[in-house]
Amino acid sequence: MQPDTLISDTVLTDEGYAVIKHRSSWSSAIDSVEVFKQDKLVRAVRLNDGDYQGAHTWLMWTNERFLCFGYGCGSPCWGIQLVDLESGAGPIEYGYTVHADSVYNIVCYPDTTPYEGLHSGFIIENFATGRKRTVLFDHIDSATPAVDFDSSWVENTTLHLRHVFTTRTEKVDLRGVL
Repeated sequence: MQPDTLISDTVLTDEGYAVIKHRSSWSSAIDSVEVFKQDKLVRAVRLNDGDYQGAHTWLMWTNERFLCFGYGCGSPCWGIQLVDLESGAGPIEYGYTVHADSVYNIVCYPDTTPYEGLHSGFIIENFATGRKRTVLFDHIDSATPAVDFDSSWVENTTLHLRHVFTTRTEKVDLRGVL
């Protein structure tokens, strides 16, 4: 499910949640959500504290435990914010995500650790359990590694990251993270 909450302020999810998004049209305005299930308030959380986090947020996907909101400004800056419906913490923010998955509860984003040579590091994290690992790729062609991938998917226990303008795909074994 990928509704556009810039048009619709209320979304009913497959899991039975009613997500009501309060927004403004300016990037410095506060975005917040209220989540209800069977007319009972489950969570109320601010997605944007007034500092820059992209011009708008939108609901990307949901599962029984998490709501995933994307954000971006229209130029090469983007990310996600996860709202954990069980813990009451959050939102958890990940910048420049190349994959966020509602089935396996994983996210892939650039590692900011400098590596010797032509290596770029990415962190694969299970945001439900906190398990994570870093993987290094040798063939990243851009200064911002996240823009080197144009699509991603999980097949069995392997994360596939396809490089932009090619059929070349990086494959990451997820067994240590799932």
